[in-house]
Amino acid sequence: MLNAECDQGSVADNATHVGAQSTPINSHGKTDAKPPLCPTALAISRNDVEQVFRLVTVDNVNNPYQDEYGWTPLLWACDRGSSEIVSGLLHLGADPRVRDTLGWTCAHLAARLDRCDVMKMLLETADFDIDVNSLSVQMWTPLMWSATEGLADMTRMLLDNGADPMARDSNGFISAHQASQNNHLDVLMQIGNHTNSALHAVTGEGWTCLMIAAKNMHLDVFAYLLEQNCSADPVSVHRVSVVHVLASRSDEDVAIAMLSMLGDACSCDEADDEGMTPLMYSCRGSMSKLVAIMVESHSADLFVRNNRGQTALDCISDDDDDDRGMKEYVLSKMMSAMMTREAHDPITM
Repeated sequence: MLNAECDQGSVADNATHVGAQSTPINSHGKTDAKPPLCPTALAISRNDVEQVFRLVTVDNVNNPYQDEYGWTPLLWACDRGSSEIVSGLLHLGADPRVRDTLGWTCAHLAARLDRCDVMKMLLETADFDIDVNSLSVQMWTPLMWSATEGLADMTRMLLDNGADPMARDSNGFISAHQASQNNHLDVLMQIGNHTNSALHAVTGEGWTCLMIAAKNMHLDVFAYLLEQNCSADPVSVHRVSVVHVLASRSDEDVAIAMLSMLGDACSCDEADDEGMTPLMYSCRGSMSKLVAIMVESHSADLFVRNNRGQTALDCISDDDDDDRGMKEYVLSKMMSAMMTREAHDPITM
């Protein structure tokens, strides 16, 4: 589920310096101690404007520094330089479309770091037409970064300037999935207002924004997506529904709150590709309150069997008193259901 780029650490702080030695951390989350910073990169990280423009000229403004990322002066400036340095480099002819070794452009850096002033300058550069939908090696766009980081102003700026909310990364995630995963309701609402169909998109594995919100127990995001008529039906390649997801979570109270929001859309008898129903997952996870709600409020089928021939009762362990109590409850409900069936369909001799 978690996207590889999304799992990277948070944006690094600006460089810190100890005497003449410095090991700043760039936006890729790695220190630049080997090799040491070139004088231009060091001047940019120190915001030494005069030194930067003594070193950078029209002739070398687009020369990459020979480190593992291949950053040009403008890439360094978008990561940690002042707006004044960025503006000056652009006036010298710095190309904002240049990519580093991971496929990042200046727009990726500005988006991840919430540098709206820098992004505005990049978008208004007359000499170059930047691509706000440029893809990194892992197929991330600047909009995906602003959605992941929860940057509402940056998201609005990118959408207003042609960012594609339907662009997919290497896992089939779009920006709405990333906003849902990271609990950024304000960003998700902006995306939904711009392109409502983005809220209904599925990942490469068939996960919806609603399923992702359920998995991460993001209650407000979940409620908003239901207001937008997002479906709770199973669409995953494994036939997993939203109710399956809720039944396998650890926060039982939030799962119950989300289940109540689903109302008539809640189906406790849908089986995934292993034949497991939501009730079976709740039994296996020792979620006794959720089990009771599924049985008594949603008439979950106690007798259906999974691919291993197990019923919900078989999915309950005997590890502690709570599990044994839940087993007694389910067994009593099964016996009561059997007696009711016999009363309505007596055996004829």
